[in-house]
Amino acid sequence: MAPAAPKLRLGRIARDVFRVYGRHWRLLVPLALLVLLPQAVVDAFVADIEIDRVETAADLLKLASIPVTVAINLGGEALYAGIVAAVVVHWRRGERVRSVRGVARELPIGRLIAADAIIAAGTAIGLVLLVVPGVVFYAYLAISPALIEIRELTLREALATSVRLVRGSFLRVLGLLVALVVLTDTGGTVLESPLHGRSGEVALDLLLHAALEPFQGLTTVLLALALLDMRRD
Repeated sequence: MAPAAPKLRLGRIARDVFRVYGRHWRLLVPLALLVLLPQAVVDAFVADIEIDRVETAADLLKLASIPVTVAINLGGEALYAGIVAAVVVHWRRGERVRSVRGVARELPIGRLIAADAIIAAGTAIGLVLLVVPGVVFYAYLAISPALIEIRELTLREALATSVRLVRGSFLRVLGLLVALVVLTDTGGTVLESPLHGRSGEVALDLLLHAALEPFQGLTTVLLALALLDMRRD
């Protein structure tokens, strides 16, 4: 009789997320703030843009700012994902990240941005179509950026490896990612509600999102490592 296939241990992943967060929050939260701040600035700028016709240089500049905004958002998320992966890898070795600048210089930013762009575009298209395809697409490819950093894979290798690793644990991976989104969004909404109408609301909201941002990155990286350990890759 063949031995039972190992199951993804979601409880262990959750515990490790809180352990890494507790040990490294002084690094992860300020870095999240640095990533979110420029995103908030450019998002606020783009939100005020209304273009009916491109007739002047100002209209053209506004139109050109949209892909720049996308690039800033993707670049920031890719950089943060890579640093979170490095933090987790060092944590597993019992080490601390000594130089964020040194880690950032070694990150494969181009591949991380490309992976984030593919995940964001594919998920968005899938959600627009029938919702379910977008969720499935995200579940299969969510760990791709972590694999690029952890295993130094090419973009194609990371995408293929992500699909292969998730395939045997799809429902557990999907449940974990859905629970993560629901908990962080719900927690953010609950914590934001007392802040509405108060002075400094925008700054407080930004700090709140910076405190929650590491949970998503840590969960994704630890999920990737757990799946790799299961398959002994």
